[in-house]
Amino acid sequence: MEGSTYFRVRIALGHLLMRPKDARRWMIDNFLCRKSAIELALPWMSWKAIDFLESYVQPGLRVFEWGGGGSTLFFSRRGCHVTTVESNEKWLQVINASRQQGNAGEGSMAIRFIPAETQAPEKIAEYIHSVNEGAPWDIVIVDGLERSYLSRMDCLREVPGMVKKGGLLIVDDSYRALYREIPDILHGWKREVFRGLGSARLGVTQTDIYHAP
Repeated sequence: MEGSTYFRVRIALGHLLMRPKDARRWMIDNFLCRKSAIELALPWMSWKAIDFLESYVQPGLRVFEWGGGGSTLFFSRRGCHVTTVESNEKWLQVINASRQQGNAGEGSMAIRFIPAETQAPEKIAEYIHSVNEGAPWDIVIVDGLERSYLSRMDCLREVPGMVKKGGLLIVDDSYRALYREIPDILHGWKREVFRGLGSARLGVTQTDIYHAP
């Protein structure tokens, strides 16, 4: 969540009071357990979004994500077939190490490394267009690289037509000002906003989930 430290703390305390369930999880995550999202095998999203996905996800769903991590393990553990495109080699090694430790579950994981962080135009284009291979998907997650030379917005513009009818598009960190035009781009998609505290994080975040028309 953007803003001053005082503002972010005040907002977080408000959510703790409004959602006692989240307050308990927040205390465990930040003071007792102190594990990262990938160690918890949870998406680094709001708990409201995680709770929704817990009830929605079924074995056999095909998931595509820009940027891997706890979400990769979360969906794989629930029997999904996950295709991840990762731009950071070190983070790729972290995901693979977690998979080798037996955290992948019953589903399948295909992780593709595309070095878009080299800023080579052909690699950036390959990274953005990677969603086309294997489409349409049941779920697409926009949660990858965000830099001056490549924005999640570039990836998001590739999504229409890549998600099955009734499928999901998940946009993480949707509170950011640069994502304000997304609802206009996805005109006709049903939007659900999940704002609140999340796994392995101190402050409030926002995850938007869109249902494909």
